[in-house]
Amino acid sequence: MGQSTDETVSDDPDVVEARKRGNALFAKGSYDDATEAYTDALRAILCVSSPRRNLVAIVLANRAACYLATSRPSLALDDARLAVDIAPEYAKGHFRLAKALEEQSGSQKEAAAAMRRARELAEGEQAAAPAGEAILTEALTAQLRARLGMSASSAAVAAEASQPASAPDGAEASALDGAPPPEDVSSMAERVEQELEKLESAVAGSEQRRAAVEALLADLTSADSLPASASRSVVDAFIDGEGPKTLQLIESSMTGDWVTDARNGTLSRVSRIAKLPGSVGQAFRTYRNMAQQRVEEAAAKLKHDCGQAH
Repeated sequence: MGQSTDETVSDDPDVVEARKRGNALFAKGSYDDATEAYTDALRAILCVSSPRRNLVAIVLANRAACYLATSRPSLALDDARLAVDIAPEYAKGHFRLAKALEEQSGSQKEAAAAMRRARELAEGEQAAAPAGEAILTEALTAQLRARLGMSASSAAVAAEASQPASAPDGAEASALDGAPPPEDVSSMAERVEQELEKLESAVAGSEQRRAAVEALLADLTSADSLPASASRSVVDAFIDGEGPKTLQLIESSMTGDWVTDARNGTLSRVSRIAKLPGSVGQAFRTYRNMAQQRVEEAAAKLKHDCGQAH
């Protein structure tokens, strides 16, 4: 029951592709990339009209393995707990839970209980995959959306976008153009403002900084998938709130507990924001290049002044 990943059947090509990509990356030791692939798989699962709980539990357990492999036990614990809630009979879910709990101080008793349960289920030949084709309940679906930073409406938009395109016109075309209701975009923009405010006061290595960057990545990724006209208010909130400057400082600073920022995924999430293909990523990359240019110019000036002094 080591940290290998599982194969299970899914009819949805997006789920199959993302999960297989995650398995391949995990086998190569590319754990951060595997984490992103499993996250893609979970998002794709939410686009399915009746998501199966066994598939969700397996992908969550696989992502928990990635978090454990990259020394992020708190994230692994969240995924493992949800996997166990979704499929209580899944041995590997309990195993991941036990391993994550072992990394938490004061959780050894609970870790031992989870490991015992994992062994009991494994002996009952239920280790490979959770049994049954039961559909994920609405309550557990809501928990999964929360873990992925997706609102119910954004999941619905993603699901609709995955359906075969038709050729509607007039008012029907407006309803199917992929843009969420204006109030959802407004709420997203407000959250971006709040997340940037939290980052201003959060110290390096803190859980507050990690959580704020994770939430910011989720909102900016959602906004980046929308048409430019729909995401404009979110992009404005990011730029007006000095998001590029804030993230560049986090990325380049080596003061405070920056090592924990590297280990808990904060810095990798900042890099993922920079890689977004839309306006947000472009704004961040432009600011980062300008900041680097200023550093190089200052260094050149200092070298010149030192030469003049001699």
